[in-house]
Amino acid sequence: MPKNYRRALIIFAIFLLYLTFHFAQSYVYYLDRSSELRELEQEVVELQETREEYQERLEYASSLEYVEKVAREQLGLVKEGETLIVVIEEE
Repeated sequence: MPKNYRRALIIFAIFLLYLTFHFAQSYVYYLDRSSELRELEQEVVELQETREEYQERLEYASSLEYVEKVAREQLGLVKEGETLIVVIEEE
């Protein structure tokens, strides 16, 4: 085998090893970023669901139904024409 051919083959092998190593590093980095992206997308979905839940609770708390419920149960208020009955339990 000629000396120049062997030298070219060694240089090509080194170059091929370098490319393989570089590709492997890039692929591992890609897999890591893909995994992180999936996790972040899942977190976004969960946060959107939580936001929707809070939005529904806010809408309910702003409704007349909720205001009336609180007025009746916590404040003891009644509508005009209604009679409030308080039950006193003996100990």
